[in-house]
Amino acid sequence: MLSNRSNLGVQGASFPTIARQQAAASAQIGAWASRPLRSSRHAFERAIALHTAKFMAGAIPRPPNWTGYRLLPLIMEFWQDRPFRLHDRVEFRRADLGQPWRKTRLYP
Repeated sequence: MLSNRSNLGVQGASFPTIARQQAAASAQIGAWASRPLRSSRHAFERAIALHTAKFMAGAIPRPPNWTGYRLLPLIMEFWQDRPFRLHDRVEFRRADLGQPWRKTRLYP
């Protein structure tokens, strides 16, 4: 039986960003309407309707809690647990940004 344990390792540059300019309008409105402790799905749908009307005329501003990191990876390794340490490991590597990726299967 396969395990659902998996991992991703990344090497390269990263930096904080607040830009989410390419997100769909529905994702932006959903971010404004979303709160971890909404009392019900109906309350969440009401908040979506409210924010859809609020931002109907113009650009949707970035929600204050919407941040992230921009990754510029040079190496990425995907790892999935398998029985008897026969883990499935795949590495993608490139020499520099803009260069093509090389795929290599790794062994435990």
